[in-house]
Amino acid sequence: MQKLYRWSAVCLLAVLAGCATLSNVALTGTVTEVGSEYGNLDTSITKDAVEDAGIVEGDTIVFACGGPSFTVTYATTYGDVSEGAWVAFINWDNKLRLARNLANAAETSDCALNDAVTVAPAS
Repeated sequence: MQKLYRWSAVCLLAVLAGCATLSNVALTGTVTEVGSEYGNLDTSITKDAVEDAGIVEGDTIVFACGGPSFTVTYATTYGDVSEGAWVAFINWDNKLRLARNLANAAETSDCALNDAVTVAPAS
């Protein structure tokens, strides 16, 4: 009987683990720095939070700072997207950076220092 209970517990855990996927999870944080030249938006959203949300290189994400939302490619650097396109990647401080390749992210998004920012996988 004890083996049956153990087996049942293992099956239940397997089922629950399958239900515990993180899809369409919204990450929230703040803008912690705005770059002076291109208006890059460094956020308080950590690399671990991005990974826990299941966001990987090549994914499309959506972000907003209270105004309109923007579709962004999650990549590794600016050059991974065409000129003027949105890109997000993990910066030197292991935090999420939202930027535009050779264009000003802060001006386009109307985001400023200490603004709340929300990021989520695109649906």
